Amino acid sequence: MTVLRFGLTPKMKPVSPKRAAVVAGLDIGTSKVVCLIARLEPQAPQDALRRRSHGVRLLAFAHTAASGMKAGSVVDLVEAEEMVRQAIDIAESMAGVQLESVVVSMSGGRLGSERFIANIDLAGRAVTEADRSCTPCRSATPLMRLQVSGSRAA
Repeated sequence: MTVLRFGLTPKMKPVSPKRAAVVAGLDIGTSKVVCLIARLEPQAPQDALRRRSHGVRLLAFAHTAASGMKAGSVVDLVEAEEMVRQAIDIAESMAGVQLESVVVSMSGGRLGSERFIANIDLAGRAVTEADRSCTPCRSATPLMRLQVSGSRAA
């Protein structure tokens, strides 16, 4: 039996039935950003829902008005980031925890992605900060990226 049968993604690890865990969800919408923080608490088998080993106790709920978003798409990354950080900060303060990760929900009508592959010849030397920034790669136009990676934009 795989974790996919329980609605988990491959990167989510199941929580031990004997341990509690803090989980967080972040919903980024056109009108608001919502952050929920909860604790998964072990339950006795007779008290837990079928195929579940934990109950959920809500620790915090925070929301802020969204800005930098339009029709489900990010139009101003700085503004959108500020609203996300603000919602998470309020929820963390309310719950008295500091989050290490969140599950993000975001929808949009015009989803797309690009595949980009870059190589830098190091010639046997140590990696420097200049190598990490890959400035020529980041400044490439989408057409140049397509030619470099040999893939098509989605």
